Amino acid sequence: MRKYITFILIFLILIWWATSAVSQWKAHALFNQGQSLNPNKPSLNHLTQTIALDPGNAQYHYQLAELYTRMMQESWKKGKWRLENGKWVFDPAPQTLDYALNALDSYRKTIDLNPTSSQYHLSLAWHYGALTQLSIVNRQLSMANGQDSRTLRPNDATTPKRSALCALPYASLAMSHFDAAISLAPTSSYAHRLYGLWAFNQLTANSYQLSNDSLLSAPCSMLLAVALQEYRRAIELEPSLAREALEGYFKFTQDYDQLKQILPQIPDAIYNLAIFLQDHNAWDQNKESFRKNMELAEDKSGYYKALARGYYNCKDYQRAISTLQEYLKIDPNDADIHFTLADWAFYGPRDRDLAFKEAQIALKLDPKNTFYRYWYCRWLGYTRNYENAIAECEKILQLDPGNKKAKEWLEECRKAQRTQ
Repeated sequence: MRKYITFILIFLILIWWATSAVSQWKAHALFNQGQSLNPNKPSLNHLTQTIALDPGNAQYHYQLAELYTRMMQESWKKGKWRLENGKWVFDPAPQTLDYALNALDSYRKTIDLNPTSSQYHLSLAWHYGALTQLSIVNRQLSMANGQDSRTLRPNDATTPKRSALCALPYASLAMSHFDAAISLAPTSSYAHRLYGLWAFNQLTANSYQLSNDSLLSAPCSMLLAVALQEYRRAIELEPSLAREALEGYFKFTQDYDQLKQILPQIPDAIYNLAIFLQDHNAWDQNKESFRKNMELAEDKSGYYKALARGYYNCKDYQRAISTLQEYLKIDPNDADIHFTLADWAFYGPRDRDLAFKEAQIALKLDPKNTFYRYWYCRWLGYTRNYENAIAECEKILQLDPGNKKAKEWLEECRKAQRTQ
């Protein structure tokens, strides 16, 4: 009897396994069919059928959540501004909230099935930001109608959903999922960047300003601390994000000492900040703070370079050049600065002797740099020193035989030499 029962159990398990495998295969085939019809936007029908066949596949739920998110965004764009009791308020299209909450359910299901995916946690955290925006719009609509945002009209078909929307602590939920995503992928610059960007968006959505006393409030202080911390970490991992971080913080403050807080202690951080301020017409008001920091800094290299560029942009060429020369006393082997000095000397005060001298030093320090050599040979050509210009072009082509610009300039110099 025991053998018979064991046989029956094994048989049932095999049937279950085979049925499950067939369902998964059908789901995979249906999913691929939907992707082939429209890779950028699979149909809702295909995805719901796919999930019905294989409800345990997190990726299918994630694709459904992403689809609902896109539908929410498209519906949001169809919303309209209207005048309500003397106030202009934005009224999203009726289905916007439905799509948002459907996306929320799908993102949650995705994480229930696969809680170890950093991307899934990031997507849900970011979606909470969209729900925050919807809750703000809902509050504005309610206030315009003379209602408390927590007690909407009983006859409103969306009352239960809107009430739930206002009640949930979306910020804390978003932060918990950002923290989970980062714990799963601590070296992901994308995860840290998204967290910082989300925090800035929350500050913007709630109209916090650094000049306002509300900065001292707990929610604002917390969000600002998160934005600064996460962007600093993102920049450490990917220095090219510095400008994006400064753009985000610049909306709240133009103060040098405050902006400096978003940058980690890495090479060129101070230089990047100074250049950013110069590009955004905020250099003059921050120049004195920059100088004070420069006096206290042990490593002044970034300060010298930024200060020099500031002078050059203001056409104060002599001070720009002398500042770079001061820097070169600290680091005489910086080929890039020698070349920059050559470039500024040639085009600024037109000091050709200094330009050629510094270009030659740069090439001595970095002889394989075809960029330096190309411009050096152009400057030689501009001053009608065709013999040396031709020699430099030939050196470039030895290093880089396919250099089209060098070939063209070589031909121009040869032609000019023949007609000289």
